[in-house]
Amino acid sequence: MNAYVGMKGAVDVELRHWQAQGNTEYFAFDLAPLDQDFKNAVTALAINSDPAPHWRSKAILSYTQDKIDQNQSDDFAHTQRLVLDWQNDIELSGSDLLSAGLYLSHEETSSAVFGTGFDVETDTLEGFAQWQRNIGAHDLLVAARVTDHETFGTHTTGEISWGVQAANTLRLRSAVASGFRAPDSGDRFGFGGNPELDPEKSLNLEAGAVWQPATAHRFEVSVFQNDIDDLIMFVDPDDFAGPIPGRNENIAKTRTRGIELNYRTERGPWWLQAEALLQDPQDRLTGEQLPRRAKYTFTLKSGWSYAGYGVNAELITTSKRPDSAFSDTINAGYTLVNITLQKQLTKQLTVRGRIENLFDEDYVLADGFNTEGRAGYVQFAYAYR
Repeated sequence: MNAYVGMKGAVDVELRHWQAQGNTEYFAFDLAPLDQDFKNAVTALAINSDPAPHWRSKAILSYTQDKIDQNQSDDFAHTQRLVLDWQNDIELSGSDLLSAGLYLSHEETSSAVFGTGFDVETDTLEGFAQWQRNIGAHDLLVAARVTDHETFGTHTTGEISWGVQAANTLRLRSAVASGFRAPDSGDRFGFGGNPELDPEKSLNLEAGAVWQPATAHRFEVSVFQNDIDDLIMFVDPDDFAGPIPGRNENIAKTRTRGIELNYRTERGPWWLQAEALLQDPQDRLTGEQLPRRAKYTFTLKSGWSYAGYGVNAELITTSKRPDSAFSDTINAGYTLVNITLQKQLTKQLTVRGRIENLFDEDYVLADGFNTEGRAGYVQFAYAYR
């Protein structure tokens, strides 16, 4: 279910709710049939306002629920998260934009898995600021974020990016950014949990170009390198069948280098977009490919819309990849096709029907764990205008 309600005026108010729940059937390692009930729901209240000339403010208060309850045992996993995200954009001049805000998160996670459990609350406070300046054909962005994590202390990350309109049809850009990700409650205390995990730290370098020789055609290319220290991964040196229990560990250093290609064209009611990702995800200590990370992914999307009707088609294909660092299992590549049909019933009400995995492709993202086959969804979206 997806609902939207809005109010227009000096202050815009939006209320959104998304919810999915159901039952999942699967087999245990000994092929015993099991099933579990799940519920995922997000409710968000967004308030947009203009407190003063050249000042735009947006605050989003959201509440998230993620619940799994096992029906053949007392095992469960429940997460509740309350988040306040507040951003302010202030035009200092015709060429300068200052953005600043706060992000507050309170998360409660409880779980019982295979006889062990935990109940953890985590608070996170973040403050961020960003300055954008336009100087003729040049754009400059400088950003910084300070994260105060209840468990892992205070960390500062940032980004510097630059772009230039080199010609009427050509734009160049580059960026360097650092990142920080704290282990969540599941990483530390869930199945394979490790309370001694360190946070992940990353450094990303990127350069690219956008070429638009005509209004109907747009080409984009990006080359990147992403270094992550202490990447969190599940490690089991003797596989699940051995006596040594597996658990989450920090991999000292990883590096992913690659190139992204994108092309989009539009002709009347039709549009077509092709995306390709070629990358080399590598564990720098062993030189091996990182588990469950494909070396290439290709996506083709196309759509048509006219008089309130719409049709979108999507094809995704990805290459094979190793299942884990502690086995020789290779997960095969796969190709998925998804179709979406849309009809605007009234000015406010739209209905959508979606079929995922149209040809019922049999594939896995992790060895031994089945993925969903062909599935259909119906969505109603209401917008108050």
